[in-house]
This record gives sequence, C-alpha cells and structure tokens, in this order.
Amino acid sequence: MSGTDEMIVKFIIGYYRERLFYPNYDEIAEGVGITKNAVHTHVRGLEKEGVIVRKYDRSPQYRLINMGFISSNG
Repeated sequence: MSGTDEMIVKFIIGYYRERLFYPNYDEIAEGVGITKNAVHTHVRGLEKEGVIVRKYDRSPQYRLINMGFISSNG
C-alpha cells in the first residue's frame, strides 16, 4: 500500500467515525489533497488489495473491510 493509499484509508476511517457514513470521491480528494481521478485510481487499487469493497458490482458506494489488514499496515 502506497503512502497515498494509506492517507486515503485513514481519511475514510476518520470521516466515517465522525459522521457515520463514508465520504464521496470529491470529499476524499479535498481531504487528502489529490484529484478526484487520482482518488478513483487509488480506490480501485485498494479494491484489488482487498482493503475496500463495493456494496454492489456497479455501485459507486463502497465499504471498508479487513480492518486487521488496515491496522497492521497503518
């Protein structure tokens, strides 16, 4: 997991803890300081690693999984 991936995961976790729902790509981009396209690319990579999974196949919504993986790498 890259440094940007870690920043994204930490941002999503913090955002969720504060608001009890996940941020959209625009909010992640603003919070982490990267473009929305970069967020999309990194989230897809995190999906491939098994850190993030979509709620449904074609849904823009996602949910975090594998908190043990995140904790051991954060």
